[in-house]
Amino acid sequence: MANVRDIITQQFIDALAKDKIPWRRPWSLGVPQNVEGRPYSGINRFLLAFLPYKDPRYVTMKHCNRLGGKIKQGEHGHIICYYGPGSKKQVANTDGTTTEKQNRILLYYRVFNVEQTEGMNVKELETHTIDSVQVAEEIDACFIDKPEIRWGNDKAAYSPTLDLIYMPDRDSFVSSEEFYSTKWHEFGHSTKHETRLNRKSDKDHDDVGREAYSREELVAEMTAAFLLAEAGMDSPEVMENAEAYIQSWSRALSNDPSMVTWAAAKAAQAADYILGKHRILQDVQEAVVSEENLIAA
Repeated sequence: MANVRDIITQQFIDALAKDKIPWRRPWSLGVPQNVEGRPYSGINRFLLAFLPYKDPRYVTMKHCNRLGGKIKQGEHGHIICYYGPGSKKQVANTDGTTTEKQNRILLYYRVFNVEQTEGMNVKELETHTIDSVQVAEEIDACFIDKPEIRWGNDKAAYSPTLDLIYMPDRDSFVSSEEFYSTKWHEFGHSTKHETRLNRKSDKDHDDVGREAYSREELVAEMTAAFLLAEAGMDSPEVMENAEAYIQSWSRALSNDPSMVTWAAAKAAQAADYILGKHRILQDVQEAVVSEENLIAA
């Protein structure tokens, strides 16, 4: 079986080589999802997001057949990933004993867009009109411990030392999409701060040099893309100094096939943090603990 990370990375490199940023595209019909309406997350959202379909729904061949349909002749499936059980190994404990540990390996299977099928018994795609700017403002409000933003700067930047975001004035942006995309990119950077997610590279990603810069830029860009999807906004076709970003990312991706999956996971954490989902989970966990304590009492 082919190495999944190599396949994913090559898809991104091919798109970047064509001066395209794969995850920047319209999301007006919703984020990629299965036919039951469950959105894909992490790397799968990005793998499917830049495919040329208007319908955001995907299905496996087996599920398509179960729904009375079939795949159109000549159509090819698209890769999505999941972690499955790998080999088992014995891990030494500090007390001299050993514990069996199950490794996880990255696997993949193929799905087809609804437009690639025929005869399938599924509901018509529902579309909704939303006030994207209002939703964007609600997203901003969810980020309750966001850094101070200093306006009037000649470029956008985040200072981790000062924990400050510098932004041009809003009226200097050509569209609301560009404004929020730029701001949320810096929001993404700010989640790395030690008072938030304290994002650090793991042992396979020593945080040095140009590749470390490229990784963090990739996380920030993907974070912005997640938030644009939440707001139902059309993503800008290009970004300022895109050529430099593309060249930097392409080199780094070629050198490190695991970067895309790593960055997507970190970006998902960052977007959830900005949206306050970590606080909801914490509240639920605290409620469960409180209930257990009451029962025990």
